[in-house]
Amino acid sequence: MTPLAPLLALALAAGPAPAPPPTARALVEANAAARGGAARLAALRAIGIVGRALLGDGTTVRVAILRARPGLLRQEETLQGLTQVRATDGAGGWALDPFQGRRDPERLDADRLRALAEEAPPEGPLQAAAARGEPIAYLGTEDVGGSPAHVLRIDHRDGDLTTVYLDADQLLEVRVVERRTVHGAIEEERIDLGDYQRVGDLWFPFAIERRLPGDRRIRLAVERLVVDPPIDEALFRFPEAGAPAAGAWTAALSRAEAATVAAPSIAPSIATATATAAAPSATPAVVPS
Repeated sequence: MTPLAPLLALALAAGPAPAPPPTARALVEANAAARGGAARLAALRAIGIVGRALLGDGTTVRVAILRARPGLLRQEETLQGLTQVRATDGAGGWALDPFQGRRDPERLDADRLRALAEEAPPEGPLQAAAARGEPIAYLGTEDVGGSPAHVLRIDHRDGDLTTVYLDADQLLEVRVVERRTVHGAIEEERIDLGDYQRVGDLWFPFAIERRLPGDRRIRLAVERLVVDPPIDEALFRFPEAGAPAAGAWTAALSRAEAATVAAPSIAPSIATATATAAAPSATPAVVPS
């Protein structure tokens, strides 16, 4: 027996070497492919969402959200005839909160504007961060709702952190954790995503559960999702004197051409293991004209 024979025997007994862990870049690319393709996501201009949000106290609120490039976001929440609005036009932000007795829109400070801007990209935080060239690190795997998930951390240039969890099988986002500094204090928000459905040629979550600071919980069931609706940039700007601030996006969406849900949820692990909001109807979702 040669001197190398014992080493060769040990190597054969040990079997093949384990596969190397995936890289952050490979997971970002795989996530884009799972969502419908990098080119299609890059061409996505906007999405409009309408649904019902269940608050922690059992109250149900009507929600309408518009996310658009570049950095545009408007969110309306309506209850008992009153509508709360948060919006940014990519440069400044404002809010209208009649539930707190504020009948006139107010401009957001820098910290609240930054938090709002992070929600704006229609393609989602992971693909948006990759497009901006922000550092993305692979942290390994963790259990999310009983299933393994790949963990990616985004280090934003402003110092905030976003951690994205991708289902290990489907490579779709099942959880996003935002950690940011607001008025000198650290705030953390967890967003669980589930019930993925296809609208056009892209996949979107239709069940979204947000866990906010103070252990507040909001469960959003998406009822309609419109891909690339018509965009009126005036919806995002601070309202001029005398212009209606509330309800404008909800009214605009009701006139938009709706995309339809073309496929059911892709897998029980995605649909039920994370977000627990009520699932929307499996029939095509059409916005009334």
